[in-house]
Amino acid sequence: MNTVIQPRHTKLWLGGNERNWAYADHERHIIGGVLARIATAIPDFRRLNTLSRQTC
Repeated sequence: MNTVIQPRHTKLWLGGNERNWAYADHERHIIGGVLARIATAIPDFRRLNTLSRQTC
């Protein structure tokens, strides 16, 4: 998970730092998709229901 998410957080920050809102929004969208796929693949993690915690 970290190998997919961490570079995206950096790219999201870079987009915001450069005020490139279209790029930042694109990266935010990608992060949301990755987290949704992880929640589907691992619906229960440490006794927490990850599917019910999705906000995107």
